[in-house]
Amino acid sequence: MRMTATRLIGTVALGGALLASAACGPLDSVAGGKKKTACNNIQSELSSIKSKISQPDTTNLRSSSAANARLYRSTASKIRSEGAKAGGDVESSSDKVASDLESLATVLGNIGSGSTRTPDMSGSRNFIQDAADLGRACGYTG
Repeated sequence: MRMTATRLIGTVALGGALLASAACGPLDSVAGGKKKTACNNIQSELSSIKSKISQPDTTNLRSSSAANARLYRSTASKIRSEGAKAGGDVESSSDKVASDLESLATVLGNIGSGSTRTPDMSGSRNFIQDAADLGRACGYTG
């Protein structure tokens, strides 16, 4: 299945919005603040993607795709770091979300480099589910 850059960006924005609206619900008191802080920071990172994303430039798709690939890799690194601070389910779930973002960054990087190879879009399919799992790990129950 071929996916346009616009649709790919929309998928990531949707997943980020899903997590942003749900990720940091009531946290158990055992978390001691590290989990809550990490989840809040992850939520903030994913929420900010939408405002930082470069809109696809039809005259220079390579440039906007490469810029978004860098954004996704940077966001993945920050999410992975925050998840490690929380540990447990948040860490394992945030690692999956970060890996999904890195997979999407690779697809965008390939577009940015002019590759004509059909992209592997498994990262976009997993992203929404993994973001929902991360939301549950952060205490979302609704």
